[in-house]
Amino acid sequence: MVKVLIVDDSKEFRKKVKTLLINKGLDVSEKENGREGYELLKENNSFNLLIVDHHMPEMDGLAMLKKIREEEIEVPPIIMLTTETDPDFKREIKTIGIDFFMLKPISEKNLSRVIDKLTEKRPG
Repeated sequence: MVKVLIVDDSKEFRKKVKTLLINKGLDVSEKENGREGYELLKENNSFNLLIVDHHMPEMDGLAMLKKIREEEIEVPPIIMLTTETDPDFKREIKTIGIDFFMLKPISEKNLSRVIDKLTEKRPG
């Protein structure tokens, strides 16, 4: 089964995305900030996809992903969610290996397409 980790501080958003993923038959875990997401990945990096918000308390998504890369923790494809449109930010997320980024607010239809694309060749 394809396993997805959602890291987002919005409980409402996590619930919405979790419902979408469960309806696709995916196994979903969730954390509410980058620190919690990092700690889970450090313990268990068996996920096939990460969906990570950029702006979060304690540790933002970018800092979480940088820390994971620094520690050479193997990670699956990553979807970064953000409201950030700065070209420098876009360049920065590419350098740390973000597979896809989406601007909030996100349409479920578009998110669903990206999830399908990034998980289609993953073991499940």
